[in-house]
Amino acid sequence: MILSKKFLFLIALLCFFVTFNAKAQHNYIVHFNEKGQITDSLPSLLTNADTIRFDLISSPEGMEQRVTNAYLLYLQIIKNLDEKDKTDKTASAVLVNAGLEDEPHAKAILIDLQAMLADRLLKFLKVPENAAIIAKTRSLEADRRLLKKYRTNKEVDDYNLEGLNYPSLESLINVSYSVHYGFKRGFNPAIDSYPCPANIELSKVKGECCLFKWSSVANESEDFKKYKFVGAFSNPFTLRQHNLNLQIYNAQSSSLFKLHALAADIDYSDLTTAINKKFDDLAKDSTYKGLLTWLKSKYQGKEDKSAEVIAVNSNATVRKALVDAIKSLVDDEKKTIHTNSFYDFMFGLSWLTQGKSLSANPVAIPPKPDAKKELGKVTDSISAIDTAEKEISGRTALVQNASKSTVAGCCNTSFINILDNKYQSLQVLKDTLDKLKTRLKKEKDSLTNVPAAYAKSLAGLDQVFYKDSLLYAGIFVINAEQNRWLHPNLPGYNYLRNHNALNDVHHFDLHIRRNINETQQTDIFAINSDRNAKYALVTTSADLSPYDFFSMQIDQADGKAVAPGAPADKTIDASLQAVYKSYKDLFNYVNLFKNGVIDSSFTEKEDTSADYVSRWIKHTEPDVPGKATTYQITDPVSKKNLNSEGWGFSYNYDNLVRFSFKAGIAYSWLNRRTYVINQAANTATYTDAYAGLAPAIGFQVYTSKIDMKSQRFLPVSLYPFLYVGYMFHDTPANNFLFGGGFELISGVSIIGGVHLGKTQGLTLEQGNLLEKDYYKVAPFISLSVGIEAFKTIFSSSTLTDPSK
Repeated sequence: MILSKKFLFLIALLCFFVTFNAKAQHNYIVHFNEKGQITDSLPSLLTNADTIRFDLISSPEGMEQRVTNAYLLYLQIIKNLDEKDKTDKTASAVLVNAGLEDEPHAKAILIDLQAMLADRLLKFLKVPENAAIIAKTRSLEADRRLLKKYRTNKEVDDYNLEGLNYPSLESLINVSYSVHYGFKRGFNPAIDSYPCPANIELSKVKGECCLFKWSSVANESEDFKKYKFVGAFSNPFTLRQHNLNLQIYNAQSSSLFKLHALAADIDYSDLTTAINKKFDDLAKDSTYKGLLTWLKSKYQGKEDKSAEVIAVNSNATVRKALVDAIKSLVDDEKKTIHTNSFYDFMFGLSWLTQGKSLSANPVAIPPKPDAKKELGKVTDSISAIDTAEKEISGRTALVQNASKSTVAGCCNTSFINILDNKYQSLQVLKDTLDKLKTRLKKEKDSLTNVPAAYAKSLAGLDQVFYKDSLLYAGIFVINAEQNRWLHPNLPGYNYLRNHNALNDVHHFDLHIRRNINETQQTDIFAINSDRNAKYALVTTSADLSPYDFFSMQIDQADGKAVAPGAPADKTIDASLQAVYKSYKDLFNYVNLFKNGVIDSSFTEKEDTSADYVSRWIKHTEPDVPGKATTYQITDPVSKKNLNSEGWGFSYNYDNLVRFSFKAGIAYSWLNRRTYVINQAANTATYTDAYAGLAPAIGFQVYTSKIDMKSQRFLPVSLYPFLYVGYMFHDTPANNFLFGGGFELISGVSIIGGVHLGKTQGLTLEQGNLLEKDYYKVAPFISLSVGIEAFKTIFSSSTLTDPSK
């Protein structure tokens, strides 16, 4: 009865340990800051039973920067809209450059828009938190005075600015991020995606991005063979900051595009062709030809002086007729568009240019300039000038020599004067050619730089409007979860040793894994690494004893929508200025369509160059197990240790063993009987004594190999070992132990089995009683300890994750 109770107790205890030690799902969180840097340690082991969540934490400094940027953008738009034209100091430069300075509706929108932005900023400053942030860099009193000036200047009319859907200050502050997650090389397990918001708004202190759970995979063993990560598969993840400009524009466009339905059908090429044809028809009349030649050259910034003479001397009646003709063209072209709605549309987009200009497409990529042909012409011209200068130099020398001859009295005075004049003319011609050559060289340099400048403008535009920002590109190594009861050594598990490149390459692991066994592997990563950084390991091994935006500086591809024409010449009278103004207004207006009309929405392009990456560092485990490995992370070029204190990092590559020797204490239920014979009386008396508690030593043979440096409870699960031992009780030959047991922790075993020991009985020989020894068996139980137990208990590696 007593034995049965003890047996039931042992069974219950075993069930408790099995339940207690069952593999639990782990929930991990990857924390990012606004720069895309990982801020907290990462797990050294992930399996497809784990879940992971990505969180991005907003810093007070980051919030302050976004608040300041949004405030300054609004302020800059107001100031730029208020900029005056250099020629007409009373007119808005933005309107003049768009050919709209005489349009009442356009002027009203400009004033209303300034007033609305000023009003928003004043309300924004009424929030104490906002005012405190702005006061760090600006004078609130001065800004309020300035803003009130614009609000006071507001002209009251029935125009409603709500149709513009102009970006709010809040929309300029709330940057959004997302995590993208995908499997490599066609390895495609099912992913259970938990609900999460599409964007993280950084106005919140903390935003949860996405939570994923990996589920089991079919044919795992076959698929795992494809990866360098033995027994695991690699899984990339990226953190992206969405393009704030594009995000705001797409939110705005649904409302804006109701304003320009007709404008969207306008073709700039057809428009300019039609207008130029009308001017060509006018130029057929010789009365207008000189004027038109001058207008075209002046607008293009290459003013024809001979044409200017014709223009200045032209008849006032002719000028007026041309003004009327141009104004008629302007009116005809403007009638093709529902102008008021289109003006609204362009002002609605003015935030994309910081209010510097108006355009139907302020973010268009311009046609690639063909500078090669022009460069060839300039180069040929320079060569021609070089040839001409050589000839001039030769002729100058001849004139000089002839002049010297005349001094000797060969020629009369008039001939000497002719030679002298010729010499002066040649010198003037040479000086003129030198100046022309200098100008052409500058033009050549400019044309040479056109491709680079064009590429730079595209890159700037692409980044500011079209592309997101790839902040982090990392990788997880996911292991197929092993049933530790069936596979106690967790074969194939890949443990990571993460090092933080932003913190002296120190360990960046939640739990530093100091031991792996010969069926596993380790990979080393530099976390938060620069994408261009390279690393190398210097590794040594030693034998073991058996036992880690928002920048609104838009680089517009086509510059401001302003004509490159030179400022008006004060020598030209008012009527001629009126002719040029009408001509300029027409083409400035037409140029609003130079890049077409902006699309109603854009798909965000993906940035491919991450600011930070997880960099895998090539590493090979020792050729044979049973090694203590130490490595330094170095620069592959300079060979310098990247840890400023010269630290190395270490782990043990353990071998698995089949045999173990233990010593401990055993308790035996062997009842040993001892007889004492009275030969005279031929009688015997006996005493019974249990073997009880005594020291024991023994040899264990494991049915599943064991890692003696494992810190897990039940390191070989419920796989038993076979045991042969000896119990120090009575004479040496009297106590043998046979049985089996379980390893509780490495080096500590519980053993049970049979105690084979000698006892005595009686026998008769010729009628006399004699003792007789014989063996009998009884159960025993033992707790045995090996030397590795002390390493397990007292080793610093107990800090590793016990659940793994």
